[in-house]
Amino acid sequence: MAEQRNPMLEQPVNNMLLKMAAPISLGMLSTFLFQIVDTYFVGQLGSAELAALAFSSTAYLLFLSVFMGLSVGVSAVVAKTMGEGNADQARGLTMVSLVFVLILSVVLGLGARALIGPMFTVLGADEAILPLIETYMGILYLSFPFLMLGIIGSGAARAIGVTKETEIIFGIAGVINLVFDYLLIFGIGPFPELGLAGAAWATAMSFAFIFIGVMTILRRHGLIGFGPMFRALAGLREILRFSVPTISMQILVPATLPPFNLARHPRAWGFWHNLRGIVG
Repeated sequence: MAEQRNPMLEQPVNNMLLKMAAPISLGMLSTFLFQIVDTYFVGQLGSAELAALAFSSTAYLLFLSVFMGLSVGVSAVVAKTMGEGNADQARGLTMVSLVFVLILSVVLGLGARALIGPMFTVLGADEAILPLIETYMGILYLSFPFLMLGIIGSGAARAIGVTKETEIIFGIAGVINLVFDYLLIFGIGPFPELGLAGAAWATAMSFAFIFIGVMTILRRHGLIGFGPMFRALAGLREILRFSVPTISMQILVPATLPPFNLARHPRAWGFWHNLRGIVG
């Protein structure tokens, strides 16, 4: 593997922090905007659909919190390895992280999809809303691996100072979600009118774009390819050591603070009261 230039080691700290903070903040914001955009369009379908999206948003945010926390660990360990001048090991760590997250996100996604009914019933969803939640989350759970791999990949890219490219990908994905929400929810032009399922498919398409875009960037910068993956397995423990505290902090947000769209439906508020009681 050719030696990688790392601008994080070559530029003044203050300048590098400012250059990285803005695109990273915009990229993180875009992951939350998916649900905000869905809320705007789904709100025009009716109160039941909006309540279903309110329940679903929390599951989305919980998943997002876990994998954003993991991306912090990946970024820290890969950056440390690159700083030591071991580019091959950094590539191996990136590949191990991606494989681990692929397995974890598929297992969690399929498991959560199989338990949509019982899980959301316990949290307060009634029989009128459950089919709508199953429609939306049934599609979204299957697409979660695309987003989660993109988030982990962007964490690895940050480790070598690459921020603008990945965050542009997230920004474009937000536009894709916005456009296809409108087309698929309401059936504009040749597109079918799918209602709430259309919002899920639009979001899934944007997740797939994130995956393709971020993997392309990692490949271009030498962080994807055959490498010492088995030797890098030991680094997975270090990644988790950095990630677990961050995950613990991140997960408190969706578990305690209701998003603004919950205020628009009483059944959604009931869900939040039940959830907060479970978390304590």
